[in-house]
Amino acid sequence: MLQKIKKLSILSLLAVLLLLTLNPTTFAAPVTAGNGNLTIDSMGNTKQSFENRKINVYNLFFITSINDENIVYEVNPNYQAALISATGIEAAGQTDAEINEALVNWLESKMPSNSQEIKAFAKKLKDEIGTAEPTADVTGTDGVTKVEFSDLDWGYYLILDADVAETSSGMAASYPMLHSFYLDNETIYVKSDLPTIDKTVNGEKGTAAQIGDTVSYTITGKIPNTTGYSTYTYKITDTFSEGLSFNNDLEILVGNEDVTAAALITTPDAPYTFTAAIPMVDGAGAPIYTAGDDITLNYTAVVNENAVMGESGNSNDAKLFYSNDPGDESLTDFYEIPELPKVYSFGLNVNKIDQDGTPLDGAVFTLSGNASWANNTGKNGSFTFYGLKSLETYTLTETTNPTGYKPLAAPITFNLEAVYDATGTLVLLEAKNVSGGYSIDVTPEDKGMLEMTVVNFSGSKLPNTGGSGTIVYLLVGAALIGGAVILLIVSRNRKGKI
Repeated sequence: MLQKIKKLSILSLLAVLLLLTLNPTTFAAPVTAGNGNLTIDSMGNTKQSFENRKINVYNLFFITSINDENIVYEVNPNYQAALISATGIEAAGQTDAEINEALVNWLESKMPSNSQEIKAFAKKLKDEIGTAEPTADVTGTDGVTKVEFSDLDWGYYLILDADVAETSSGMAASYPMLHSFYLDNETIYVKSDLPTIDKTVNGEKGTAAQIGDTVSYTITGKIPNTTGYSTYTYKITDTFSEGLSFNNDLEILVGNEDVTAAALITTPDAPYTFTAAIPMVDGAGAPIYTAGDDITLNYTAVVNENAVMGESGNSNDAKLFYSNDPGDESLTDFYEIPELPKVYSFGLNVNKIDQDGTPLDGAVFTLSGNASWANNTGKNGSFTFYGLKSLETYTLTETTNPTGYKPLAAPITFNLEAVYDATGTLVLLEAKNVSGGYSIDVTPEDKGMLEMTVVNFSGSKLPNTGGSGTIVYLLVGAALIGGAVILLIVSRNRKGKI
C-alpha cells in the first residue's frame, strides 16, 4: 500500500520552507530518488519455488522525494494508460500533472482496504498492463525459493509471476502484488494461491443414509508455511444443515499425531456448528509443525428427522480462515470448499388402486430393509416412505388389504442403487430386480424420489350348490311343463269338435 502521499504541488514547496525554519537536526535531509536490493521470498515453501520461473516488476510510480514517512510519487509514463484504465479516473483534457495528481489521489483515498479487493485490483492492473515491458525481471535458478532484484530504483511496484504454474507441477503461482519500495535492502513475501481444504463424507463426495444413520466426515489440508509470522490464524468452521446433528467427536491429526487437545474447539450453535482453531506457531513465533504435512479432521454426524429428502441432499459448509500477510498478521482470508459433499435420503411413493384405477383406502403397508417402516396406513390410496438409502434390499409387504379386495399374492422386493458424479451430485437413482412383475420409476419432479403403483382386485361371489338355488330351477321347470300339458289338451279338444 502507499504511504502518506504528497502531491507535486505547492505542498512540496511549503514542506521545504517548513524544514528550513526548523532545527536541522529534527528531520533527515530529503532524499531524491535512490535504489536498493529487493528480495521476493516464498518463506521456504517448496510449493512456491521460483525454479525456472520469471518474476516481473513494473515501476508504476517513481519516488522522487522521501522524508521519513512522507513520500512523493510521480507516475511512470510507460504505465500511465494502464493505471487510468484500472482506476477509472477522468483523464480527457487533463495535463500529465493533473493526471498524476488524480491517480495519486485515487490510490490514496479509494484503494480498497480489504485484502481480497486489493488482490482483485492488482489482477485488473495486470490485465491492463498486458504485454508491456517490465521495469526489471529475474528468473530463479534450480531449487530457489527466493529471488533478488539488485540496484532497483525506488518506486511503487506491481510484482507479477510471469509464468503460470503447470497444474501437474504442483506449484502455486503467486498473486500480483503492489509494493512501495524505498529501502536499501528489503524482503517481501509472496502471497501464494489460497490454502485449501477438501472434505468427504463416508470417503466420498456423495452418499446415502437413512434417518438415524451415522455418517463420517473427513476434512484434509496441509500445514501452512508460517515463516515470518509471530502469530498465525488457522481456523476451520463447519456448519451443518438442519438434517444433520454433529456428534461433538472431533479428532484432529497432523500426520499420524493426535493434536486435538492443542486446538480450541467451540460449538456455538450445537449441534449444527463447530469451530476448531489450531495453533501453528509457539510463543516465540517458531513453527509447531512441519510445513506441507497433512492435517486431518475426522468427525461424525447423525441424519435426523429434519433431513431433506430427494435430490437436494443434505450438506454442511466448511471454511478455512488463515493469515495471509506476515507484514500484517491481523489480515486474514478464508477458503470455502466449492463442492460440498452431500448426504442423500431417498423416498418411495406407493399408489394403491383398484382394477379400474380408483385410489383405494384401507390398506396397511410395511417396508423393511436394514430398518423398518411399519403400519403405514396412507391417505387417499397414497403411501410414502421417507429415508431410504442406496445399496440396500427392501421388501414391501401389504399387512392389511382393503375390505372386499384381494391381498397381494406376495411381498414386493427390490434393490436400490444410486450414482453420483465427482462433485457428489446425484446423477441416477434406480430400483432394480423388482419382484412380482412390478415397476418402480423415478418421479418427474425429483430424481431422488421413487414411485410405484400396486393394484388390488375386488373379490366376486361364487355360485352356491343345493338350497334355494335348486328349488328355483325346479319351479321354473314345472311351470314350463304344466303350460305345455294345458296347451296339448286344448289342442285335442278343438280337433274333436271338428
